[in-house]
Amino acid sequence: MREWVGNAPFVYLTLGRRQVWVVSAVDDYRLAASWGGKEDVVWEVGAATGVTTALLAQAAKEVVAVEKAPEKRAKLRLLAAERENVQVIEGDALTESLPIPPGSRADWLFVDLGGDAPPWRTIAAAGRWAEALQCERIVVRCTKLHEALGSVQAGLDASCSVSPNGTHRASTSVLIQSVMTATGPEVAERLVAELAGGSYRERKRLVAAIRRLGSVALRPLAALVADTQALLAARRTAADAISEIVAELGGVTAALQGEGKGSIPLQWAVMRALGQHARRLGGLSADRLPDGKLLLEMLMAEDDLTRFIARRHLRKQSTEAARALAYAICRAGASVGELVAGLDALGAFRGASAEEIAVGCTEAAGPDQELAIRRRIACAVLGVADQRWAAELLRALEGVAEPGVAQHLEALRAAAQRGARADELARRVSETVAAGVTREDVTDAIAASPHPWMRAVAAVVGEPGE
Repeated sequence: MREWVGNAPFVYLTLGRRQVWVVSAVDDYRLAASWGGKEDVVWEVGAATGVTTALLAQAAKEVVAVEKAPEKRAKLRLLAAERENVQVIEGDALTESLPIPPGSRADWLFVDLGGDAPPWRTIAAAGRWAEALQCERIVVRCTKLHEALGSVQAGLDASCSVSPNGTHRASTSVLIQSVMTATGPEVAERLVAELAGGSYRERKRLVAAIRRLGSVALRPLAALVADTQALLAARRTAADAISEIVAELGGVTAALQGEGKGSIPLQWAVMRALGQHARRLGGLSADRLPDGKLLLEMLMAEDDLTRFIARRHLRKQSTEAARALAYAICRAGASVGELVAGLDALGAFRGASAEEIAVGCTEAAGPDQELAIRRRIACAVLGVADQRWAAELLRALEGVAEPGVAQHLEALRAAAQRGARADELARRVSETVAAGVTREDVTDAIAASPHPWMRAVAAVVGEPGE
């Protein structure tokens, strides 16, 4: 091999029991093809059209070429037809389920995912194949990794020695630290970008790599959490990763200062990590996260991650949170839409019974607002998604609302559910309004319902004669 002179063609390192050579240029990668012995079995992952494969076949006993692209496999099969020691396998270098026949092994493993492939992806793939093939000698072509190692040459020189092949050899700890220092921000950006569109398994694997990057990953993670156009699952995963990194660091670093200011999802991620040791962040606090008023606002938010966090809090702290929410929806000025959102959430996570909510509504309302709030809550039940829960609420409200109000609302709800005719629906609406519920509240509650049969009532609400 060549000596290390300026930009060395090969970088040699040991990772556990494995020896790894990192190369950038295609010519140097092909030069390494001559290293195998006459009795060696060589696997080549990412064989492309077979130029390196042919060189490997000249030196080794057996060569197994793995390639995903059909047009490239066709050229590889032509080569295999000429050389008995070449076998072609269809396979994706990045797949979790490796196409390796039982009992296979390799003396050498060559991996080339393309010179501009991300370093973390190339290394991860090489590690999976080497482990499966019990291979201890690996040649990897990855330009970005090679460049990163070259950029920290001065730092490596102090702790490098010359390998038996004449190339520099760095201790694993120094190598990893140097590479992460040089490529950390770039790798973090790429990892998080992959996180935004990956499957569940891919996200789980990516988070493990992101956590190892530490604080340099916080900024791109915060940006993903704040991206309301991104997939909810990806944003949740990013928030989880932030929590894990902040917990390991023991505090919020400068990387998060000013990022997502006022963002409930980001505050939530940090609060989960620091718990009682955290100071108050925006509307969230360590001792109570969040209060009933903020919980209702979160349930009404346009951001789906904020709504998810509110529902999660109800699920985790159901009894206390449900009572706080029940109290919050009784405050003066709550819209019918807010009431529907609160009642829907209370129905999904039963931290309080319908009877407790009905009583709580009465106790929470002020003396001068009690009647109006009870009527509005009863009316809001028309917009509730869970119809069994709606019926329970109306029965419970009969005991605290004015006589007849809850009964008329239940009759209107039942008529709409069974698809009653327009004249009957118009009569039910008229009776409900006459009982003391405003027509505007009825309209707003119907508009909030997810059920087409309830929204059909809207067509008769404003008809003359009602």
